Amino acid sequence: MDATVQVAIIGGVAGLVTGVIGSLVAPWANWSIEKRKQKLVYRRQLISEARQAIAGSLSQALNPDKDKPPLSSSLFIARIAAQKEVVSIFPDILSEPIPNNSKPHLVAYNLLNKIAKLEKEWDLR
Repeated sequence: MDATVQVAIIGGVAGLVTGVIGSLVAPWANWSIEKRKQKLVYRRQLISEARQAIAGSLSQALNPDKDKPPLSSSLFIARIAAQKEVVSIFPDILSEPIPNNSKPHLVAYNLLNKIAKLEKEWDLR
């Protein structure tokens, strides 16, 4: 065999092997990227829903109906803990100590700070 034919055969085989490897690796890389994107979308949605749940509960606590008294901080925590969006982020929310003189807006502020830290930890900003 001529040297140019050998070089052509080696080049063709190398191209074929490279193509096969690339066709096997590319879908796996795409799947990994899509998985990461879905995880980020889920986490962003979770953070958003938790913030909305806290804001809604705080609004009800600060502006109660005329015939209902304002919520105490412990009842405010209990109301927030009943919402799955918040519990999914803070599963131990009911076990956290609450100062006796704490107001619902201070509790909400602390929770929102924890959400902001979690958002930073998850690299969502």
